[in-house]
Amino acid sequence: MKALLFSGPEEKMTCRDVPLPQIEPDQLLVRIRCAGICGTDLHYYQSEDFRREKKLRYPFILGHEMAGEVVEAGRAVKRFSVGDRITTETHVPCGSCFYCLNDQQHVCLHLEPFAKRMGGVFAEYCRVPEYTARRLPARVSERLGSMFEPLGVAVRAVLEAGCQGDSLLVTGCGPIGVMAVGVAKVLGAGPVFAAEVVPERLQMASRMGADHALGGSGGEMEERILEATGGLGVGTFIEASGAPAAFNLGLNVLRRGGKAVIFGLGEKRAEVDVSRWIVAKEANITGIHGRRMFDTWRRMESLIEQKTIPFEIVMGEAFPLERYPEAFELALSGKTGKIFFEP
Repeated sequence: MKALLFSGPEEKMTCRDVPLPQIEPDQLLVRIRCAGICGTDLHYYQSEDFRREKKLRYPFILGHEMAGEVVEAGRAVKRFSVGDRITTETHVPCGSCFYCLNDQQHVCLHLEPFAKRMGGVFAEYCRVPEYTARRLPARVSERLGSMFEPLGVAVRAVLEAGCQGDSLLVTGCGPIGVMAVGVAKVLGAGPVFAAEVVPERLQMASRMGADHALGGSGGEMEERILEATGGLGVGTFIEASGAPAAFNLGLNVLRRGGKAVIFGLGEKRAEVDVSRWIVAKEANITGIHGRRMFDTWRRMESLIEQKTIPFEIVMGEAFPLERYPEAFELALSGKTGKIFFEP
C-alpha cells in the first residue's frame, strides 16, 4: 500500500509502498477513504526537533483524522463487520490507569499519538482498535466523517463553555475554531465574536454565523468587543489558536465571573496577569485535551443528525497521497479550510 512516512527524525516525508498493516484480534483493518491534515501534522511535517521530541518509532506514517471502510475484522471483534463505514476516536487509552478507571480515558497516563500507537492514516489502509471505532451515520460523507475527531474538540469546547444564551469570543479561526462558532450558534450562544488575523479564515467564521468577525490589532478587537457588550466584556471565551496574544485578548475582555475554555496549542508561552485577569475577575478557566470518551461523540453525532451546521464551509481541497507537497503547502498557508487526502 502507499503511505506518507518519515524514515527517520532527520528525513523528509516521502510517499512509498509499505506492507499492509497486520491486525490484532481486537482490531479492524480499514480502507481509508478520506484523511484530514491536522495542525499537529503540520508540526511533524515541518520540524525535526518536534519529531525527535515525540520519540517516534520509524518508519513513521503520519495522520490520525480519518474515515473509511472496514475490510477485515479481528476474530475478537463483535461490534463491526466488513463493509461498515467508520471513523475513530484518536485517544487510545490503556484501560487500567487511575484516569481510565475513573471515567477520564481522554487523559490516560499512557496516551500516545494515534499515529505512533497504531500507525498513521495518511495511507491506503490503517489499523483501528474496535474500542475506539465509531460507525458513521448513513447520510454522512467520508469527508465529513474524517472531521469528526476535530469537530469533537469544538463540540466539547462549546459545551464546557456553557455559552448558551450568553456572549462568546472564539480566538483562532482554523477549522476547529470555525466549527466551534457554528456549534455555538446552533446551541443558542450570542452574540458570537470571532477573532483571527488571516482574512480568509475570518471570512469562513463570518459565513459560519459569527455576529462579529474581528481582524486588525488586539487593541482594535478589544475596543469593538467592549463597545458591543456595553463595556462588560464577553461571558465566555474559547481559545483555539495557541497564540499568546489571543489568550491575553480573551482573558482581558472576559466578563467578571466569566468562563474561558482553552485548547489551542502554541509554540510560545503566554504571560498572564493572574491578579487582574483571573483572581480579580473570579474567572473560571478550563483546559481540554480532546473529546470526553464517549459522551462528546454521542452529543456530536446528535448535532450531525440535525443537519443544521454548514460544515462544508470549513472543507478545503482533497489530494491523492502522491501530491502531498501541494497539500501540505496549502494547509501551511492558513488561507483555507481543512485539507484532505483521498487515497
